[in-house]
Amino acid sequence: MTTTLCPSPSYLPIHLVHASIQVFGGTLGWELDDQALYVLDTLIELKESRAEDDPLFLGVISNFDERLPMLLDKLGISHYFDLILTSKECCIEKPNAPIFDMALSRLGVYDQSLAVHIGDTFDTDVVGAARAGWNAIFVKAPPYRMDSQLDMPNDIEFQRVGDLSHVLDVFNLADFERPIVMTMNRGILEED
Repeated sequence: MTTTLCPSPSYLPIHLVHASIQVFGGTLGWELDDQALYVLDTLIELKESRAEDDPLFLGVISNFDERLPMLLDKLGISHYFDLILTSKECCIEKPNAPIFDMALSRLGVYDQSLAVHIGDTFDTDVVGAARAGWNAIFVKAPPYRMDSQLDMPNDIEFQRVGDLSHVLDVFNLADFERPIVMTMNRGILEED
């Protein structure tokens, strides 16, 4: 007996397939985190201030396909990155260590302890980076808890931050004068 967990594409209405391709193949299905440009701009400032013999590289490692560079370009952020590496391109997904090793190799970096991976998925980003010898930062808004202590691997060391902008705290780059957005619609309330 065979059990089908998801319908074959031949059973999906063709308009749904085309709509999905249009939405997720372009920028309609994607949104930058409110803090993304601030964090990227700050990291670029750090990168540009470094000595030539002490470079800083920024990259993306993603379980994604060949559309990612184009998508990041359409979102206006591809120019921030020295490397964009997809699982499709290297035929292996996070959390497997070779995808992390390949990223460093392409950048000419051979000491994993110098690398930092920032991610929002514990099982792929944090576990993968830590087991590959990288430093791992887990971006997860509170309240945060593991389903049980048994879910927490004993060999994983990582830092957790509550949102993307707090990644800068880890690098001592936080702007303490920057307003903290705290409303549900992520806007700053104006007084009448």
